[in-house]
Amino acid sequence: MRIKNFTIFTAIIAIFALAIPQNTYSQVYQLENPGFEDWPGAEDSEPTGWNSYPSANCTIPLGIGCGTAKQARHKRSTDVRSGATGNYSCKIYSTGALGVIANGALTSGQMQLASINTSSADNGNRTLQNDNEFNHRLNAKPDSIVFWAKVVNHSNTSQACCHLYIHDNFNLQDPLGGNTDSNYKNHIIGMVPSYNFANNGSTWQRHSTPIRYDGDTCRSTNAPEYILITFSTNYIAMGGDSGDELYIDDIEFIYNANLSSITVNGTNIPNFNQNTTDYYVDVPCGSTNYISATTASPRASYSTNLSADGKTATITVTHGDKSKTYIVHYRSVITNQISDEICKGDSYSQNGFTLPIQNNAGIFNFSNSISLANGCDSVVELSLNVHNTYYTNVDLTICESATYNFFGQELNQAGTYQHLLTSQHGCDSTISLNLMIDDHYQVNIPEHICEGGEEYHNYGFDIDYSEIANRTDNIIFDTLFFAAGTVGNTCDSIVVLRLEVGRIDDIELTDSIEVDSDYNGYGFEIATITTAGEYTYVNTFINEDGCDSIVTLTLKVLPKPVTPEPEPTPEIVTFDIFPNPTSTGQITVRANYDITKDIYEYMIYNEFGKFMGNGIINSQDTTIDVSQYSSGYYYLKVFVGDTLKAQRKRKAIKFMVAN
Repeated sequence: MRIKNFTIFTAIIAIFALAIPQNTYSQVYQLENPGFEDWPGAEDSEPTGWNSYPSANCTIPLGIGCGTAKQARHKRSTDVRSGATGNYSCKIYSTGALGVIANGALTSGQMQLASINTSSADNGNRTLQNDNEFNHRLNAKPDSIVFWAKVVNHSNTSQACCHLYIHDNFNLQDPLGGNTDSNYKNHIIGMVPSYNFANNGSTWQRHSTPIRYDGDTCRSTNAPEYILITFSTNYIAMGGDSGDELYIDDIEFIYNANLSSITVNGTNIPNFNQNTTDYYVDVPCGSTNYISATTASPRASYSTNLSADGKTATITVTHGDKSKTYIVHYRSVITNQISDEICKGDSYSQNGFTLPIQNNAGIFNFSNSISLANGCDSVVELSLNVHNTYYTNVDLTICESATYNFFGQELNQAGTYQHLLTSQHGCDSTISLNLMIDDHYQVNIPEHICEGGEEYHNYGFDIDYSEIANRTDNIIFDTLFFAAGTVGNTCDSIVVLRLEVGRIDDIELTDSIEVDSDYNGYGFEIATITTAGEYTYVNTFINEDGCDSIVTLTLKVLPKPVTPEPEPTPEIVTFDIFPNPTSTGQITVRANYDITKDIYEYMIYNEFGKFMGNGIINSQDTTIDVSQYSSGYYYLKVFVGDTLKAQRKRKAIKFMVAN
């Protein structure tokens, strides 16, 4: 630790230090006093390892204004970020006089005050390689710098800044234009020429910026020896306002000691993650393995070490004050791929595998590893084909005097018999015979056709639909029974065809909607119709019997109801019913005239003339409940106090209920 107070004891040590070669010093990776915890005196003393205006070299001609220029613009502060481990930060601030702003600044070198023009390049900060009070040693190449800062500037657009130059044995000055040696670039190794940052709510913020080691400015190929770093309240000389403040704390150089990839025998380890440090890699048994890696930072280095048994390779990454270790475990294997097959319901215990009963057919993959005496692992990859097995159930009836040859076994007793057959894959297929004894030999066959002309020609039957169109014995699902021929047994053999005849529906529907409406009913989807009238649509559906159903829809598009001017009652009032057919349990009877002045009576009959009910119609639209009616056709007749002759002329309205 460097301190500002130079004592007699320090002088004695300095005399002995003259005998030590100039460039001999220990490895340095971080700044001295990066958290500003060390202060040699009062709060406005310069923090250990850092310099500001009071220690500046003022060479202004005749010393004009040096006293004012060297006034302190920094102080020790207890304002620290949340989570900080220290108690202090360093506060720097700007001052102003006669409209001239002096930026608050803090540097690792020595401030040079050479001109009363504060923006002159002669004013700056300089590393003094022969004066340890005004230089910071750094003989490494960090990847980035991280620091915490709090900016409290009067303007939210005003920006504070950080400058950084890593250089060799040379008295470098920042700004670079103040260097009198034109070859100064040949001494610069890395840099952050200007990292600027604003208020951001005047709260503590973490800042990070990479350090550049390329470009025309960084020409030196020498080893790094010093770092010149500067913080200022404004990135522009004389910029900002008087009273702008910048708090600095916890400065750290970052050295990336991660790997970006590991290669074994010329192949990258898949799914590599720099935060995962253990990997397992399969290698051929007895092989000599080669390992290499790529560091995430081009300035990092690594070394490898192989364990005595050859099973583990260790990669140690070193960069600055950071190191990280990755371990690669070699698994020496001999891989054998085999295929085998079993039947569903069998277990498998071969080739080193012990598998339970396989209840599903298909191809399944299994893997097994066996440690061999030579330290290698034998990996067997099994592709197991599980073949299906089959079970067939047969119902058979023979007559009492007959026998049945069941795979060489003559059977004449009722019962259940089984026989095993072997498939082409060697798996059992079971045939189960349920043998019944009767006075005839009977086979039942279920089949299906659609009505309306379809023919059936199977199992010895030749049936035309016309032969069964008028049959009345289709009791169950329109099922018909036919007997055909005999066989060589001593009793009749009957083949019973259970023929399910599905109906083909030809349905005519009538429905009504108002003009400017679309229609979505009975499977029809009809776009908006804008003109009143009567329209016909045809669609084909598959009914529940699997046969075609042709539906013809007559759609009456009615004009919207209006309230006409009073006019004489027409000689004959007509009525319409909608929806027709209805599946909602209701119908609406609409008159073609406002009949509120008269009372009409309606009566409903079914298609056999049975009286179903009656009621009163006394408005233009009357709703009638038909939810208790069975599906079928019905007739509605409207009566008014007219003559019997007029009533007979009035036509009944047919409608359909599809509940």
